[in-house]
Amino acid sequence: MLNMHSFAESTSGDFTIRTFGEGSPVTVCVGGISYAPSDFYAFADGLIGTTHVVDNPIHSGKVDRKTDWQEWLRSQYARLFRELDGEFFVAHSSGSYDCLAIGNGLENLQGSTLITPPYRLNTSAKQQGRMEEFGLLDRCLCDLCPDIPDELYASLLQSHQAEYGHDPKLLKGIFRHEMPKNDDGERERKIIQLMRQYRAPILIILGTQDVWCSDVHTNSDRSDVVIDSLDAAHFPHYSQPEVIVDKVQNWMVSAQKQTAIDSTSA
Repeated sequence: MLNMHSFAESTSGDFTIRTFGEGSPVTVCVGGISYAPSDFYAFADGLIGTTHVVDNPIHSGKVDRKTDWQEWLRSQYARLFRELDGEFFVAHSSGSYDCLAIGNGLENLQGSTLITPPYRLNTSAKQQGRMEEFGLLDRCLCDLCPDIPDELYASLLQSHQAEYGHDPKLLKGIFRHEMPKNDDGERERKIIQLMRQYRAPILIILGTQDVWCSDVHTNSDRSDVVIDSLDAAHFPHYSQPEVIVDKVQNWMVSAQKQTAIDSTSA
């Protein structure tokens, strides 16, 4: 499945970048917890313009996780966005918080899509496992993927196994440091506050089956924040890439038109 997608590969510092397409707009994709760059391949292959998929070298073990790992990662995402002449961000899961944290300092940013940001953890999730041959990795991901058919889920596990799941130390470190905690709605309040302060338009895509977005009632108090949802769990860009491409593409065109109108009237 993954070999069907054609891309150019390059490096910048500790990061590997897979580039799909050409022309404008230029989109930069970043992941969050439980991330393999291949999660984005089908989505990136279908999106208009140029799409850069950025890896996370802390997850893959290329860079050691230090005390200030999150600040370092965010500074590198900002550097890469500028270096790649980015115009739009697409961030998955907890990568949404990284995107929101750095966006106001990016002069050319025209908008950001946040795919299934983890507002809140459903404590009823059991993590019983689905494919025993993948062990702990399967138990960590199975509750996030109830909508993904077995064959596709096995492909997801294989790519995550290659990225970080082969090393128990890497896998446990990711979930120990990045797993969303139950916090009586504090995470939800924090992301709403970040959205209020964000200067660029935002598209939020929620999955109705996502255990990390349970019972969320998002209200950003901003007219340029669009909230959409679909019948999916935590990886809709992997399980339904064509649907996510359509949603993101239509929103990007609308955001660019509004930016042009605002520039003319300014």
